[in-house]
Amino acid sequence: MQSKFLKRTLSVVLAVAMVVALAAGSVLTNSRANAAEKKSNVSFTKVANNGSGLFFANKEAAETFEKSYVKNGNVRVSIVLNDVSVLGKGYSTKNIAANTAAVKYSNDLRAKQDALAAKISKDVLGGEALDVVWNITMSANIISANVPFDKIEAIRNTIGVKDVVVEAIYEPAETIKGDAPNMAVASTMTGTSALWAEGYTGLGSKVAIIDTGLDVKHLSFDAAAFDYAIAESGVDVELLTAEDISAVIDQLHIAQSKIPNVTAEDLYLTTKIPFAANYVDNDFDVGHMSDSQGEHGSHVAGIAAATR
Repeated sequence: MQSKFLKRTLSVVLAVAMVVALAAGSVLTNSRANAAEKKSNVSFTKVANNGSGLFFANKEAAETFEKSYVKNGNVRVSIVLNDVSVLGKGYSTKNIAANTAAVKYSNDLRAKQDALAAKISKDVLGGEALDVVWNITMSANIISANVPFDKIEAIRNTIGVKDVVVEAIYEPAETIKGDAPNMAVASTMTGTSALWAEGYTGLGSKVAIIDTGLDVKHLSFDAAAFDYAIAESGVDVELLTAEDISAVIDQLHIAQSKIPNVTAEDLYLTTKIPFAANYVDNDFDVGHMSDSQGEHGSHVAGIAAATR
C-alpha cells in the first residue's frame, strides 16, 4: 500500500517501538552515566561494575540486570561498528539482492565484521573465538554476540567499535490454553476497515511476521483461497517463489543459523506462506503445538495478511 495515511501510521508505530525499546532498558553506558551524573537532580552510583563499564541507579537495579541478562557469566550484546549500514549508505530495499553495488557494500561490511571479531578474540578474549549469533549489515552494522559480562568495556574500547549495547530480552506472555484472541474487534482496533473502504486491500504486498509462530493450516492462510482471491481480482500479482529464495539464500540469516544445509525448499511452504523458519529452535516447525503463547503469531499474521 502506498497511501500517505499508511506511511504516517507506520512511522508512528516504528517511533513508538523505538521509544518503548529504549525505555525498557535499565542499563546506561559509561558516557551516558557520566552525563547524567552532571545533572543536579539525577544521581547514579557505580554498582557491581566488574569491568563491564555499565552503571546502575542502585544495587537492586544491578542485581536485577545480572539475574535477567547474565547467563553463566555471559550477556548478549550488539557490537556496533563505525561504518554505516547498507540502508544508511543510501541503498534502496527494492530489488536490493540484485543491486551489485549494495551486495558488494554488504559483503565489505561483513568482511570488516569478521576482522573485528578476530581482533576481539585475540586482544580481549585471550584467543577464544567471539560467540557470534548474527551478523547484521542491512539495517545496521552490528555483530550480535554473547560476550563475558566483564569484557564489555574492553570490547567497547577496541578500535573499530562504535558502541556495545546490551540487547533487550523479551519473554512471550504465557496464556491459558484455549484462551484465543478476540479477532472480532481487530479490524476496528487497527483501523484497517477505513483502508478497505478506500479500496486498499494490500494485494501484492509481501509481509514479514516475526512472532511466536503460525498455524499454517488455518483457513486465513489457505493457499487455495489465496490463489482464488488473486484470480478474482484480475490483478497481475508477483508472488515470492522458491526460486527467488534460492537466488538469495546465502545472504539470509537463516543460512547462518545452526540448521545445516538449509535449502529454499525447506523454507517455502505455499504461495500464501512462501517463507517460514523457526529462528529460536533452529528448525522449520513454526506451529503452536509446543508453545503456550496463545497463538499470538497467528493472531498478528491474521490481522496483517489473512486471506479474505
